[in-house]
Amino acid sequence: MPIADSDAPTTWSKWIGTKDLTLVRGVGQAVHGGLHELPAALTACGATRVLAVVDEGAVRAAGVAREFEDVLDRYPHELFTQFGPNPTVQHAAAATAAAKHVRADCVVAVGGGSCLDVAKLAAVGVRQSGGLDLAAIPPSSDGCDGAPLIAAPTTSGSGSEATHFAVAYANAKKKSFAHPTLRPRHVLLDRRFALAMPPGLAAAAGLDALAQSLESRWAVGADERSIEYSAAAAGLIAGSLVESVTAGTESARLRMMIGAFLAGQAINRSKTTAAHAMSYQLTSRYKIPHGHAVALLLGWVGAANAVASAGDCNHPGGDEHVRRSVRAAGAWLGVAPAGLPGRVASLLEQLGLATNLRDAGVNPDDLASLAAGVDPTRLGNNPRRFTSDQLHAIYRQAWDGNVRDRTAAVDD
Repeated sequence: MPIADSDAPTTWSKWIGTKDLTLVRGVGQAVHGGLHELPAALTACGATRVLAVVDEGAVRAAGVAREFEDVLDRYPHELFTQFGPNPTVQHAAAATAAAKHVRADCVVAVGGGSCLDVAKLAAVGVRQSGGLDLAAIPPSSDGCDGAPLIAAPTTSGSGSEATHFAVAYANAKKKSFAHPTLRPRHVLLDRRFALAMPPGLAAAAGLDALAQSLESRWAVGADERSIEYSAAAAGLIAGSLVESVTAGTESARLRMMIGAFLAGQAINRSKTTAAHAMSYQLTSRYKIPHGHAVALLLGWVGAANAVASAGDCNHPGGDEHVRRSVRAAGAWLGVAPAGLPGRVASLLEQLGLATNLRDAGVNPDDLASLAAGVDPTRLGNNPRRFTSDQLHAIYRQAWDGNVRDRTAAVDD
């Protein structure tokens, strides 16, 4: 579907190249240039009654509260705001109840990744009889239906607006759900949200997007199209992340917004790998923001994947293919695979964040249990198989933070 907002290409062409803009046009979603296109999106979805899942703080910070309320007031609607930074199945169930109360036939999500996750699950739940039944969401296109979803991301990082995935925590464990109906039909990329992010949020969200772009390149599930998305995303993010946080310039924030969206498109096809799989417990147990948690592991996982052998290769393309993929991802950051830990540490340092698990407050006595607790299913998309001992070793490296070389050049 084409970009619905005729002003968007003109505006975005100041910040991104023609090739990147072409990729945005071809994502299979209706992509709009701002919240002012919400009425058109609602009409296109045939909306008559609306559930709005909203991060009210982000809406106020961007100065769009009145504009948003004026649109919602045209419809019978229910406003749902009771969710946290790490949404639970209870949050999703409560949002579903709100959707059923108003008999919503369309769901609007305005917020970050957690908000969008809750909205996605509510969009499915409202079509189910009884309460939300997460077990009834199959991983295929069969046997599931959801209300149309409109997503306006207020952070540049989760990529949830681009994906057919949703996540929620159950008993402190992250559960993932995948289904085509979870992918928003319409996406509103509003510059005001990108510009309103506080520096800390911009850093964590941006690091998540960076990790998605690199992991997507070496993922078992990568394909030609996802590699296009990940390359474009990395190209926009790598040169803009630090400036977007430390200076907050409009140009850097807008490139991050588009880069994060393209990174989401990449993982929508490829999914993420071990860096994400290993990060979730750092967030649930130590409250390290998700993007920072992933970044603390990203370089070490990349370097470990770069030495995949025939004996532990998990990719059908073979171990040399894996090594080439990691070299390509490292090149996007200007380093050889061995330089990935140092390059990511340098980024974290520039962003004013802890560069290792020790400084992030992780107890070294917990490293073995962290390794034992990584979901093996989530590791299945990593191009190298890791034993529990190897996972423990990676956590130990990330805790010590002793990078050998922060300036390793790209291989010739």
